[in-house]
Amino acid sequence: MASKGGKDALYAQQLDAARLRGDWESPVPVAAAAGGKAPISWQELIRKYMKHNPNSTVTPTVAQVEQQMRAALAAYQRDLGHYSDASHDKDLALPDGSGRTAFPTPMPHDQFGNGWRGPDVVQAATRLEELAANARSSRADPIAMQGIAALRAYAAFSLGNDEAAIGLLHQARFFEDVEVEKIKAAHAQDYSVALLLLGFCVYGMANERLYAAKKDDAFKPFVLAGYARAIDLHEGVRGGKRAEGLRGMTPDEIECWGETALYRNALFSVRTGNIALGLDSLRAYQVHVGRWPTSFRGPQRNVIYRTYLAVLTRAVEAGGFTDPPRSAGVRADEDWRSAAYQRSVIDCVASRVRIRDFEAERAPRHGQARRMLGAAATEITSRTTSKRRPAAHRALRPASANWSNEMLTVQNAAASAILRSEQFPRAGHVNIAAIQLADDLVRAWQLNGELGGAHADDVVEILYNLAKITFHSQRISRHLFTLLVAAEAYDEARMALELYAQIFEKAKEGDAADSAALVEEGRRRKEADAAAEANDAEAPEHEGISDEAKRVSQEATTDQDSDAVYVSTLLHGAHVYGRFLHDIKGADALARKAYDAHTANPKLSTDRSLSARAKRIAGSARAALAARESDATKRAALQDEALSLLKQSATLDDQSSETFYQLAYLQAEMRDSTTAVRSARLALELEPADVQCWHLLALLRSAQKDFKGALRIAEEGLAEAEEDDEADLKAVQRASSANGVNGTSKTSVARTVLLSVDYPPTYGERAEALLRLHMTHSALEEVVSGTEAAIASQRDVFSFFHKRVATTAVLPLGAGGAAGSAAPPTKHGKLSTLLGGSAAVPTRFGSLSGMGLSGATHHHSEEAHRGASLLPHLHRRRASQKVEEAPMPAGAAGATSNDSAQDAQDDGEASTAMVQREARRAKHEAHLLASLWLQSAASFRRAHQLSQARAAVQEAERLDSARAEVWVQLALYFEAQQQWELAVQSLYKALACESECVPAVVNLARIFLQHPDLSPAASALPTSETIKDRKLPAAVTDALAVPSPFGNDGAAASTTLAKPTELGAIALAEGLLRASTASAAWDCAAAWLFLAQTARRTGRLAQSRTFLEYALELEKTETVRPLGAALFRS
Repeated sequence: MASKGGKDALYAQQLDAARLRGDWESPVPVAAAAGGKAPISWQELIRKYMKHNPNSTVTPTVAQVEQQMRAALAAYQRDLGHYSDASHDKDLALPDGSGRTAFPTPMPHDQFGNGWRGPDVVQAATRLEELAANARSSRADPIAMQGIAALRAYAAFSLGNDEAAIGLLHQARFFEDVEVEKIKAAHAQDYSVALLLLGFCVYGMANERLYAAKKDDAFKPFVLAGYARAIDLHEGVRGGKRAEGLRGMTPDEIECWGETALYRNALFSVRTGNIALGLDSLRAYQVHVGRWPTSFRGPQRNVIYRTYLAVLTRAVEAGGFTDPPRSAGVRADEDWRSAAYQRSVIDCVASRVRIRDFEAERAPRHGQARRMLGAAATEITSRTTSKRRPAAHRALRPASANWSNEMLTVQNAAASAILRSEQFPRAGHVNIAAIQLADDLVRAWQLNGELGGAHADDVVEILYNLAKITFHSQRISRHLFTLLVAAEAYDEARMALELYAQIFEKAKEGDAADSAALVEEGRRRKEADAAAEANDAEAPEHEGISDEAKRVSQEATTDQDSDAVYVSTLLHGAHVYGRFLHDIKGADALARKAYDAHTANPKLSTDRSLSARAKRIAGSARAALAARESDATKRAALQDEALSLLKQSATLDDQSSETFYQLAYLQAEMRDSTTAVRSARLALELEPADVQCWHLLALLRSAQKDFKGALRIAEEGLAEAEEDDEADLKAVQRASSANGVNGTSKTSVARTVLLSVDYPPTYGERAEALLRLHMTHSALEEVVSGTEAAIASQRDVFSFFHKRVATTAVLPLGAGGAAGSAAPPTKHGKLSTLLGGSAAVPTRFGSLSGMGLSGATHHHSEEAHRGASLLPHLHRRRASQKVEEAPMPAGAAGATSNDSAQDAQDDGEASTAMVQREARRAKHEAHLLASLWLQSAASFRRAHQLSQARAAVQEAERLDSARAEVWVQLALYFEAQQQWELAVQSLYKALACESECVPAVVNLARIFLQHPDLSPAASALPTSETIKDRKLPAAVTDALAVPSPFGNDGAAASTTLAKPTELGAIALAEGLLRASTASAAWDCAAAWLFLAQTARRTGRLAQSRTFLEYALELEKTETVRPLGAALFRS
């Protein structure tokens, strides 16, 4: 027995440590020590051990045989077997039973190579058999005897004799005699533990290889038994409470074989077990990952994460998700072959998994759910009646918040792991692992409810990083576009889409698969010729394409999108261009491109769903372009083209509510209210929970002058939306009541989800649609019941805004501060100066906060830089973009200043993606809140409550002083006060903010006609010299500078009806109206009415009649609120 502190103990410890380190091919397993001691070779170490431990003959002999055998096996795998950690890159395990796990290549018995000989390994196995016999006869330590049995089994397995390996372990009673519990209790850390782990793993691997070869389910329990026994022992010596103390330790043989058991057990359990067992086996692996060095088993770790994400998504699609187990300990009393024992081992380890609580960290404002937590594998209960399902994943939801937390935890770990282990691919090669991970991440994000905000940001960052280890990946750039849209980074999304289109089109032109094959074949031939030249041999003959080149070609096809996917992505881009970027021409060009690509491919023409979608989006883009067209002839042609496309789309797919909505919208613009109502009703029947459809139907009924009917429709739409929201909220509360935010109660109720639409509204977009419907309801109530009723209801509208719409710092001001002084002047406006700072701002409902007074402040809108179409540049720009570069969101026509954020800009501080998004939201929410104040101001003014009207205008000015509508309302307030000059000044300011502001032009022309003396051209027609001296808006100076639009028959030349002093004012009003009706005001009845008045007052009665008739036609079908201001177009 070795004496404590003597050389016998020293060399015993060094030999055990050398074997534990596993550097079998190293010539010096013991490094040089301090004090000048030389390193020790294997042979010298074993000699010194035997010298100082003469009574211990088994250990050194076994160590010598093992070292020679293990070194030969390692050399073989490196030379011919080509087995290493990298061999596991293509491992796959799916719950449907498909996939495989790589095995070491068996060494041939009679071959030899560089550093290895098959006969030597056979001889080593024979020598181990002799040592086992000697150990039995000398009654050696049972643990040592089992270690020899493990090595014998490993030798047989390495030579391909799986049944022999299993038989050797059974013969040695390996599972029965190894006292695992005793070893665990002793906290053993010596090499004997590694040998026992080796034996258990060999048993599992041999059975698994036999199962794969024979497809016999009888092997399955033995596979799991071998791995479970190894995991149990590994957990006992390296897990539990002592695991934290071992964090960062260099992996040794115990860790290597422990990882092998965890890894193979996880993949085998996923393929052959149920989802719950697969999940827990993956969790068991994840438990130990945190304490392993990042370089340890990187390929295996990547496979585990890919599999983990796939199983989590499958748990939603097929059901079966379970929370991490709460272990009651290993059931050691059970038979080692029983499923109960195996499951208790996995549960014991998996119970220690750590899941980050993302749901609690990212809880939405006011505790409102951003997506439902439904019953996995069960289609949610929606009000959709359409049979159309463009995205099946939207009918599923994670069963609990725990699923979401676990998925996000794995997502982040997977991204970190692959970035550490993967390198940029060679020319012609594709990084399959990175592309598969991108697909898995996006699929998991979809099943998690397609959440925006920080959830989308996380995936975007990962995709950008994956783009760094791929070369022009179509799928990654397409995924980036999708996620950037969800993250509300619309300018970045535009560039990602442009890059995707470039990559796809170039690949299609050059046939990427064939190119990859030629590049790989050229590389291989060049290497073969260089090797022959180095050895003075003849260059080999090359015939055809090698198998390796064909494999590379096949890999290249995995990153090639089909034409259908390409067309679908372009159509999504057209939707984004029109809805969020307000680039109508760009949307139309993209829709045309997609439509042309679709029609050019005969295979796609048979896809009725894609054909209908292509026609719908092309038609809606054409209709939006027509609405911007000032030329009546071109506008009519565009509208006819759009109408034809939308009708064709409806014929191809009569289950698309979006098509009927677009059709109704276009028919409303074409003033065909009766047909538009029918189309809107069809859209509503298909998606009864679509707020937009209710809103459009109410507006169309108002266009038929049935205001009471329109009010009833608006009320019904609001009531049903409220019922839907309450039902969904109760479902969420039931799901979370069991365990706070991590509740696991299942619910399938999701009444607000629109399952049939291609681009469903987000939570925020639905809330805004409801707010817009509330505003239309208020307008209808004023028409039906009077201004007092409308004013009384507007308090509820402000309350709804704060409860459901406001997500940024929209905080009410104190009543005292609001009521005690007038609003302070802003950088943009002089409204407070015009109103006068001495007057106190009156209050209503106790304080202005009751009407939605907000502390939200905002930035100036500036056009975002386009930048180069390169993903790395895009990523750098995403990290360093200033807040001021954020584009205005949908529906925002102006921008206001935010002093605090502006200070941060002045300091040169870069903003994160979240800050940029919050800045955009703040601008948009301020725009919406300003719209509410402007509507209130108009109601107060019509109710002759002018002090309240002034206060409301001031609130709108404080929020959005660069908005033209603010100055229009101020002008109308001044007009009500009979302060005509201030009214004209305010309208000038409105035109300075927006040169084509129709209300400003119409009201200015009306005032000039009513009060000619207020016109800058009142005394006489001005000359170009006098115009230069006047500070007037461009719209006014343009109207003053041009000759009369009627030449000799113009207003200035006619004196039959108008006084000479009025001619200048009439000419100016007519110039303003002529320019406006030729562009933005082409469908404004009031503009044509006042244009008719200018013609009548200058004696052109026939022309006046024409204008009046057209104004009357427009007025007959005028909606209570303009379609563009009330509704989202798409």
